[in-house]
Amino acid sequence: VGHLFLVETQNVASSNMGRHYLGARYLGSPKATSLTKELQINFPHQSIQGFQMDWQEFHRVHSDHLVDSALIVNMTGDWNSEALLNSVHLQLRQKKDLLYGWTEAHACAGHAVLVKTGGGCLACHFDASGNAERQLTKWPAATLLQEPACGATFQPYGPVELSSSVGLISNLALDSLLGKIQTSMHRMWKGSTELLREAGGEWNEGLLTEYGALGRDNLQVEADWDINPSCFMC
Repeated sequence: VGHLFLVETQNVASSNMGRHYLGARYLGSPKATSLTKELQINFPHQSIQGFQMDWQEFHRVHSDHLVDSALIVNMTGDWNSEALLNSVHLQLRQKKDLLYGWTEAHACAGHAVLVKTGGGCLACHFDASGNAERQLTKWPAATLLQEPACGATFQPYGPVELSSSVGLISNLALDSLLGKIQTSMHRMWKGSTELLREAGGEWNEGLLTEYGALGRDNLQVEADWDINPSCFMC
């Protein structure tokens, strides 16, 4: 990887400390430009640029960067943003891959979807409201907690629980850049049953049985991200 463009609107907050590369000395600082500064010092041989904006503005102002990139990695976890990017990518997918990554509640499971020229687009396995067709976990109630005396909501997990999903996404990014994947691909990571039950959830037994992964923990499952003839976008 020789060039990186980091695009993010938010500043570093105290709630990020356990799950972010940047530490407390960057509190209140823009994430994109601060991370660019830190990475550029540690990896001086790379060309790294940070943009404190959402990807829509980045696409409008710096469309050449988006078009010239070999791989776009989207980690927003926001369906409205991702669906819009999917529609843009449908015009660009002959030239580049697009990787989406997200975790399920409490980071008990993780997903990485690589969208290529062959195979389905992101929306092929989501409904119009942004609900994923393949969910490894099930929950009896809402999973967000509220901070005391504050309107902010959160899920209590840290970098240990998150690390396997980060590895899952990173490996698929490398496989894309190295030309190892020929069609759209979905990789899922199934975490710890003990952690899931402590958080109040249960496994989606039907889906895990389909992939032969019901009785085992801490493993990766791979599936085609095929074209859905009823897709509302492609």
